[in-house]
Amino acid sequence: MPYQLRQLFGTILVYSLPGIPLGLWEHFKSDLSEDFLRELGMDADVRKVGFKTMKSLNNILRVNGKTLESYVGATAAMVIRLNPNLQDNFDHVISAVESPEVGQKLFFDDGPGGTGKLVLLVQLLAKVRLEGGVAIVVASSGIATTLLTGGRTAHSMFRIPLQPNEHSTCGANDALVYGDRTFRDIMDNDREPFGGKAIVFSRDYRQIPPVLKDATRAETLKACFKASPQWRHLKKVLLFENIRVRTAPDPDDAAELAEFSEFLLQFGEGRFPVNHEGDICHPRDICVFPEIPDPQVSGGDGAAQAEVEFPNFTLLQDNAGRRPTFLIDAVYPRVGDENLPDQYLVDRAIMAPTNPCVMRINEMVAERLSGETKEYLSNDSLEGPGDESLFEPEFLNSLNFSGMPPHKLILKVGTSVTMIRNLNSDNGLCNGTRLRVVAIREKCIDATTTRGDKDKEFPFTMRRKQFPVVPAFAMTINKAQGQSIHHVGIYLESPVFAHGQLYVALFRVTSRKVIKIAIDPETVDEDVSVHTKHIVYEKFLSDTAQYYCD
Repeated sequence: MPYQLRQLFGTILVYSLPGIPLGLWEHFKSDLSEDFLRELGMDADVRKVGFKTMKSLNNILRVNGKTLESYVGATAAMVIRLNPNLQDNFDHVISAVESPEVGQKLFFDDGPGGTGKLVLLVQLLAKVRLEGGVAIVVASSGIATTLLTGGRTAHSMFRIPLQPNEHSTCGANDALVYGDRTFRDIMDNDREPFGGKAIVFSRDYRQIPPVLKDATRAETLKACFKASPQWRHLKKVLLFENIRVRTAPDPDDAAELAEFSEFLLQFGEGRFPVNHEGDICHPRDICVFPEIPDPQVSGGDGAAQAEVEFPNFTLLQDNAGRRPTFLIDAVYPRVGDENLPDQYLVDRAIMAPTNPCVMRINEMVAERLSGETKEYLSNDSLEGPGDESLFEPEFLNSLNFSGMPPHKLILKVGTSVTMIRNLNSDNGLCNGTRLRVVAIREKCIDATTTRGDKDKEFPFTMRRKQFPVVPAFAMTINKAQGQSIHHVGIYLESPVFAHGQLYVALFRVTSRKVIKIAIDPETVDEDVSVHTKHIVYEKFLSDTAQYYCD
């Protein structure tokens, strides 16, 4: 029925020439898109549903020699909202798409979060696709592919091998080389980079670089995008205006957003104040403190003398088990209440640099949930020929690898979990997708969306048969990259260990009011400031590639 309605809508546009076609679209778009909403799920991204509907309608119109843009003006309406910085970039890219003779066809958008990188890509995709062109979306991770319609990972799109060895880095550099080679072959054009196709790259280099096991700083820099020989062919576009500030509803909100934006840039660019050891000093208002006991009073000659420990020096000085408790209280208040809305879990997450910290916090939060606990045990074995008698099953069960679910998966109804496999990117079920458990069965987990590689540490490869999910009340900072969260807790029992990690953790939100950090008590200075290590590779932020190829 919705398809027939779209055919009727197309006929009306072509032959009846309605005076306000956009108004007609707005009035009936829910009826026109009912089948796509059912296909993608009732909680699907409205942008994806709308795009699929408009694409179907556009195909109907093209049979009659028309396009949707001629009537609805969707692309034109979106372009109007672009600021001059984005508009200029938009015009250059579209010119490269529509005019084969244009020389510059490779663009790189560089800007911190909030400057419109995603907005620009959405508009470019809409413009090209609504006019009948083909536009593909490639991202470095599964969760990033869900931000744009039709997204695929680079390894999936370009068939990049997923079997790293001591001679391969599998970083962004390699992805760029594979992409260049693929487009040259497809277009039978070896003279121009990427076969002469118009391509837009987008990134914030203040965030986490390619993750390489046991890599030095130099090896990490060599694996990055800027170290590629293709880098010199790109036109670098600096996005500088924060559109969140520009579109703030009132001056007070705009001022707060501008202040927070500068606060984040100081972190990302290594400009934040440091102590005498070179560690950054955290603002006290975002640190979590334990409750301070009442002052102890001792009498003496009729006079009372208060012996009060100053709160700055009692920062998290309880045992290690209590430290996350204060952070959980701050980020997940009322988590044990029944009938909490899904949005409650969507808006919250605690981040930590390492997996052991994450696992411990997830267990602590799950204990606060009411209801029956279900335990799922994995089936662990060695992959390929090998003498399994050398390794007891209990030993295999005890191992926890990055990207692999735990042997013992303990769940309750209401538990927040993260998908760790790319199962169906079109429907948002990919590595990094957060879900909420709604029912627990013997061999099945019902969950609704809330919006392992080889390891040389062991002389074998292990196969684990387990549900591809892990608890998600807490997650590693690396896993959080690309997530949108409204209440963030950062647990730094150990300091961050990679460029951009602290910046990524802080950047999940839009206000410092919803950030809480728990830090080891030894990080309190004599001047009562709170500090921790922060890693910024200045060369990684450099605009030239020569530093990466030395």
